[in-house]
Amino acid sequence: MGNEAARTGGAFLLAVVLGLAWKARADDPLKLEVLKHGRTAVFVAVNRDPWAPWHGRLDFPLLNNMKASAPLPARVVVGPGGRAEVCSLSPLDPSRGGGYESSFLTGMGDPDARPDSSFAYVFPWQNGLKHLVIQGYFGPYTHQDCRCLDFDLAEGSPICAARGGVVVKVKQDSNTGGPGPQFEPWANVVEILHSDGTWATYAHLRWHGARVRVGQRVKRGQVIGFSGHTGQADGPHLHFEVDKATWGRETGVETLPTLFLRQDAPPVLAQAGHYYYSFHPGMPRFREVLASRITDADYAGWSRPCRRGRGVFVRREKVDNKVFLFGDNATGREETLTLRFPLLENFTASRPLPFSRSVPAHTEVFLFSLTSDPTQASSYRMEYSY
Repeated sequence: MGNEAARTGGAFLLAVVLGLAWKARADDPLKLEVLKHGRTAVFVAVNRDPWAPWHGRLDFPLLNNMKASAPLPARVVVGPGGRAEVCSLSPLDPSRGGGYESSFLTGMGDPDARPDSSFAYVFPWQNGLKHLVIQGYFGPYTHQDCRCLDFDLAEGSPICAARGGVVVKVKQDSNTGGPGPQFEPWANVVEILHSDGTWATYAHLRWHGARVRVGQRVKRGQVIGFSGHTGQADGPHLHFEVDKATWGRETGVETLPTLFLRQDAPPVLAQAGHYYYSFHPGMPRFREVLASRITDADYAGWSRPCRRGRGVFVRREKVDNKVFLFGDNATGREETLTLRFPLLENFTASRPLPFSRSVPAHTEVFLFSLTSDPTQASSYRMEYSY
């Protein structure tokens, strides 16, 4: 905040300039200069960011005997490293004193840019790997007001650029993270500006986890850093969002829905509780195994020989959020296998419980499956007898 006063031609001009930012950034590069030309005050916006455009909205909560040269609030977009006049003030009656108060709201990006809504991103991890969306758009925890995505990347997992562009922000000096909002400023982030004026934010990177620098041009699929647990986070994961600048919101930023490429299916809007493979065009193809595509019907009539030995066992096969259960009878006679679950938290069984089935000698058969909500904590304890 700055205060200044000047006398011109016998008139007293009082200027109170209030600098505010729509979206908090360290060392906001868009500055407002006030130049005096006689009785006129000229407002010039200077962008000290060499890589990204910035926009500002200048308004005057108080105008005393002053008139503006442009409709208010006056808007300006300044390209990287540029400067532009916003508007000017001059006295209505030069024989009288006057003054003003001004507010200057700033934010990164060009609100007049037109995003390409049809563009399909790659999921921000390596080709052929699968991860879970643990929180989606307008999610119940930290996404109530944004189209943001949280992916379950473990600490140190490579993060890939979902779209090519220019790196405009890198923060990687934090090693602090926790579940409360007080940890939010400690998030390590990389921001990449795209050709259509949007930019992607990759957050919660590990300490010194960035592999890019500001001003660097990156390609889609390029490794840009490693996931971590910094900022407001219950545990290691990757926060991803795509933003555009806007004149119409208090934050100056609007989060956008994003389509993602898939290997053998149309692009998709990612949903919480779903697992997705990252498909990078031009990279080797891969086999996909998704629980959402496997049902009990796929195991209808399942039977195969099992090892000879003593006793009857339950074999478990986990795929994403499903557990498929098989009964192995290693004995020389048919046995009836019964399963009970003293604990079944956030799991649904595909058959009524307790469950019993006859298992032929030296044979493995399919029993049933358990399905959980992968965005919630889940556990079970199983007992079986024969």
